[in-house]
Amino acid sequence: MNRYFERYAFAQSLIGKAPAKGLSMVVVIPCYNEPDLLPTLNSLLACTPPPGVVEVLIVVNEPDGAAAAVQQQNRQTLHSLKRWQTEVKPWFALHSAYLTLPAKTAGVGLARKAGMDDAARRFELLHKPHGVIVCLDADCTVAPNYLTAIYDTFCRSKQPPIGAVVYFEHPLPEESRLRSGIVQYELHLRYYVQALAHIGYPFAHHTVGSTIVVRQD
Repeated sequence: MNRYFERYAFAQSLIGKAPAKGLSMVVVIPCYNEPDLLPTLNSLLACTPPPGVVEVLIVVNEPDGAAAAVQQQNRQTLHSLKRWQTEVKPWFALHSAYLTLPAKTAGVGLARKAGMDDAARRFELLHKPHGVIVCLDADCTVAPNYLTAIYDTFCRSKQPPIGAVVYFEHPLPEESRLRSGIVQYELHLRYYVQALAHIGYPFAHHTVGSTIVVRQD
């Protein structure tokens, strides 16, 4: 991992606080101009706790030269996170970072990579190469068994994977046209992956960023 950190990792460390010795999982959430982040955090906090400590890293981000309204919303998000931190539990640690990214490369991908690189560094400090890094988005909510299901898959299986894709569904809007669009999109995603598997493609997996889970190594 040292070579990766030296050559490819996001250069800036995002969390000033040392990781807890019992750290077992880091959930990375990119957040751009998002007014409704708290339902995501509340759903995570309502999960059945897995063994160890779960860190949640919110990567609030914007491109260089972002509109004033975007910057204002991002600052409001950081303020909300500070107030929300008073509600957390001993097994749940919340961290946030505010990144201004180069306009040419800014986006959810780079923000997610920055957070995942920092999660990998934290497991490296603890000498935990099998630490679990979870990707989520700022507009997602999760089921109560979300964290324990991930932990059991990666930490209790006889043959634990190095990566996985979490099952997902988009919420169905009440408005009929929007509902129809979401249904067609969901069918397209699943049909595409099934078609890849049918022709024998070895990597027939969804590529939705908020569903990806990997080990540190």
